Amino acid sequence: LVIVIAFFFKGGKISNFIEMLPFLAMMFIASIPVAMPSTFALSNSFEATRLSKEGVLTADLTGIQDAANLNLILLDKTGTITENKTAVANWTNFSQMTDSEVLELAAAATDQRNKKIIDSAIDDYVSSLGLKVKAPNDFTPFTSSTGYSMANIDGHNVKLGSFKQLSLIDVSATDKVKDIDFGAGRSVALLIDDKLAGVFILQDKVRSDSKAALAELKKRGVMPIMLTGDNQKTAEAVAKEVGLEGEVISIHDFTDQTDTSKLAGIADVLPEDKLKMVKFFQQKGYIVGMTGDGVNDSPALRQAEVGIAVSNAADVAKRSGKMVLLTDGLTSIVKILDAGHRVYQRMTTWSLTKLARTAELTMLLTFGYLFFGYIPMALNAMVIYTIMNNMVTMMIGTDRTHITYKPENWNMARLAKIAFSLASGWTLIGILAVAYLNTHGWNHGTISTMVYVYLVLSAMFLILITRTKRYFWQDYPSKAVGLTQLGDIILTVILAILGIAMVKISWTNLAITFLVALVAAIVIDLFYQPIMKNR
Repeated sequence: LVIVIAFFFKGGKISNFIEMLPFLAMMFIASIPVAMPSTFALSNSFEATRLSKEGVLTADLTGIQDAANLNLILLDKTGTITENKTAVANWTNFSQMTDSEVLELAAAATDQRNKKIIDSAIDDYVSSLGLKVKAPNDFTPFTSSTGYSMANIDGHNVKLGSFKQLSLIDVSATDKVKDIDFGAGRSVALLIDDKLAGVFILQDKVRSDSKAALAELKKRGVMPIMLTGDNQKTAEAVAKEVGLEGEVISIHDFTDQTDTSKLAGIADVLPEDKLKMVKFFQQKGYIVGMTGDGVNDSPALRQAEVGIAVSNAADVAKRSGKMVLLTDGLTSIVKILDAGHRVYQRMTTWSLTKLARTAELTMLLTFGYLFFGYIPMALNAMVIYTIMNNMVTMMIGTDRTHITYKPENWNMARLAKIAFSLASGWTLIGILAVAYLNTHGWNHGTISTMVYVYLVLSAMFLILITRTKRYFWQDYPSKAVGLTQLGDIILTVILAILGIAMVKISWTNLAITFLVALVAAIVIDLFYQPIMKNR
């Protein structure tokens, strides 16, 4: 627009303006971010391939980029924080026998032919202590009508099952268990010769990696909240074991006024409550992740920004989530976060580079026209410049990057300020160089080609500067980015030296342009690196 206005103020004719239209159209096209969707898709696909090798399948590529902004994750306890397996958490001996004697008798009353969860939990506990699971002389399996299994072994009658049912046999049992916390998990009572001999408290077994993985999530600025259908006391015990600090409340006590920043878990959760929880936290401004496995978890997985179906999830849950874990546990979620941060960093580099290059191109050519009376770049050179730059910036989607430990936030106003500052530096140096060339005998054609080379080199240096928080000479890009940049520079040299689609220039003029661009890159990076480190 400035060029058009200036053209007519300078008394330009309509016929000459029509000849200028293709150049103005190309200048406008060069500012359109046509490569942005492709670069996003390429970066997400690159990370999806990487995640597939680390045990995570990506159903929706947007789930990767959203993971960079994730600041809260709702974790289903069973199958995610805990194994899908029940284990003995506590055991109390009420008999006069030793623990070993009582436990071996208890194991004799477990069903060895048709093992259920409780049978396996007690047998595993007994075996872990180095004790034997003895075969009984006579065994009667558990039935819902009796509420217990029964065995005769070593002259003892052993009953194993529901405390409620067994307390009807030993009426003194209720007085003995006053200190037992039945709310901490599932209880199993043991009677030997119709007298209460012990009580087992069973809980879901916490995964060995859960505590470390949760600590890693919190380190990355993500607040984990456990959801479980268990009662509040059981949920509190699990939360304490895995290092979830904060309050564990019942879903019945959850209100809009609940202080979500201090929550560690929510108990008594029904499947339909999970969707309400996701929507609630989204309304509070959180970017929400959600893990689930059941059919009823599907709506919540679909609603969450990052829905994650665990390895043993139902097919409908896997189709509803954006990510599917192939391995058990929480460790893979950390890998998803890392992938999201890598995508974010690459797209930040892309955004800064695109904004800065567009501003530099526009300002350099506009000021060149205003100050010197001609646009210091040929139309053919601009077409080539635009195509070559898009090829390089697309490769940014595969670049090496670093992991940050806080949720990302797209602050476009700040990015625009940084990009404009970078562009201003390049433009100022470029205009000074053009002014010098204009006043020291260089012709317009030669200057136009040198400006083209300068713009290509500045674009390459901009990528190197914005892709890292170190000085550009202290870090190096990925192989794909580096080779594409090298190819661009070689092609630029060939076109400029041979005069293809532009005025031919000498090796001396080419060297001068390279030197100016290198000095500009060093000065700009020294000046702006502190800003980049804090972005």
